Order: sequence, then structure tokens, then C-alpha cells
Amino acid sequence: MPRKPRHPCRFPDCPNLCEDGEQYCEKHRKEAERQYEHFTRGHSAGKRYGRQWKKIRDR
Repeated sequence: MPRKPRHPCRFPDCPNLCEDGEQYCEKHRKEAERQYEHFTRGHSAGKRYGRQWKKIRDR
């Protein structure tokens, strides 16, 4: 059975082709992951509030 044709990387101005099921080429995968973690996922409560805040809140 023939495979699906490769498609272009979703990173702006990247001419590299990706395999089926991948959105970014090897070169841009880590950068896209880092950008997703930083901007899309938001901040966890553990990073915003420290131990001092938890003690105040518990009181």
C-alpha cells in the first residue's frame, strides 16, 4: 500500500518536508514545543505562588 505524501513543515518559511502525523520538521520541533509550553499552556499555581503564600492562605 502506498504511503501518504510528505507535507511541508508548519514553521514559517521552512521548506523542509515532514512525515505523516508530524507537524514540524526535526529542526523546528523543539522550538515549537518550547513555544507551546510557554505561551499556550499558561502558568501552574506552583510556579506563581510559593510556600509563603500557601502558609498565609492556610491561616
